[in-house]
Amino acid sequence: MTLTLNLPLELEQCLIQQANQQGLSVEALALQLLTDSLVSQHKPQQAVGLISEMAQQEADLMKPGESYPVWSPYDATQAANVLLKMLNTSHT
Repeated sequence: MTLTLNLPLELEQCLIQQANQQGLSVEALALQLLTDSLVSQHKPQQAVGLISEMAQQEADLMKPGESYPVWSPYDATQAANVLLKMLNTSHT
């Protein structure tokens, strides 16, 4: 796609200066800036979709009225010992 832009002089000068500093053509820098801007706007939407999907998967696992154990740092030593025993038995 070919795109023609009429930039204000100040913006044009800024674009030329940044392109020179980065060793890029003005066109390459403009494409990079446009791509970065569009991708950064799209990422939050992707994150929201992923979080929603994960929450739905977890909601399907949790049943109303049931109780579930919750991990606590107070049990960390006990959990580490259990894991260590499991690892030791799997290596023998």
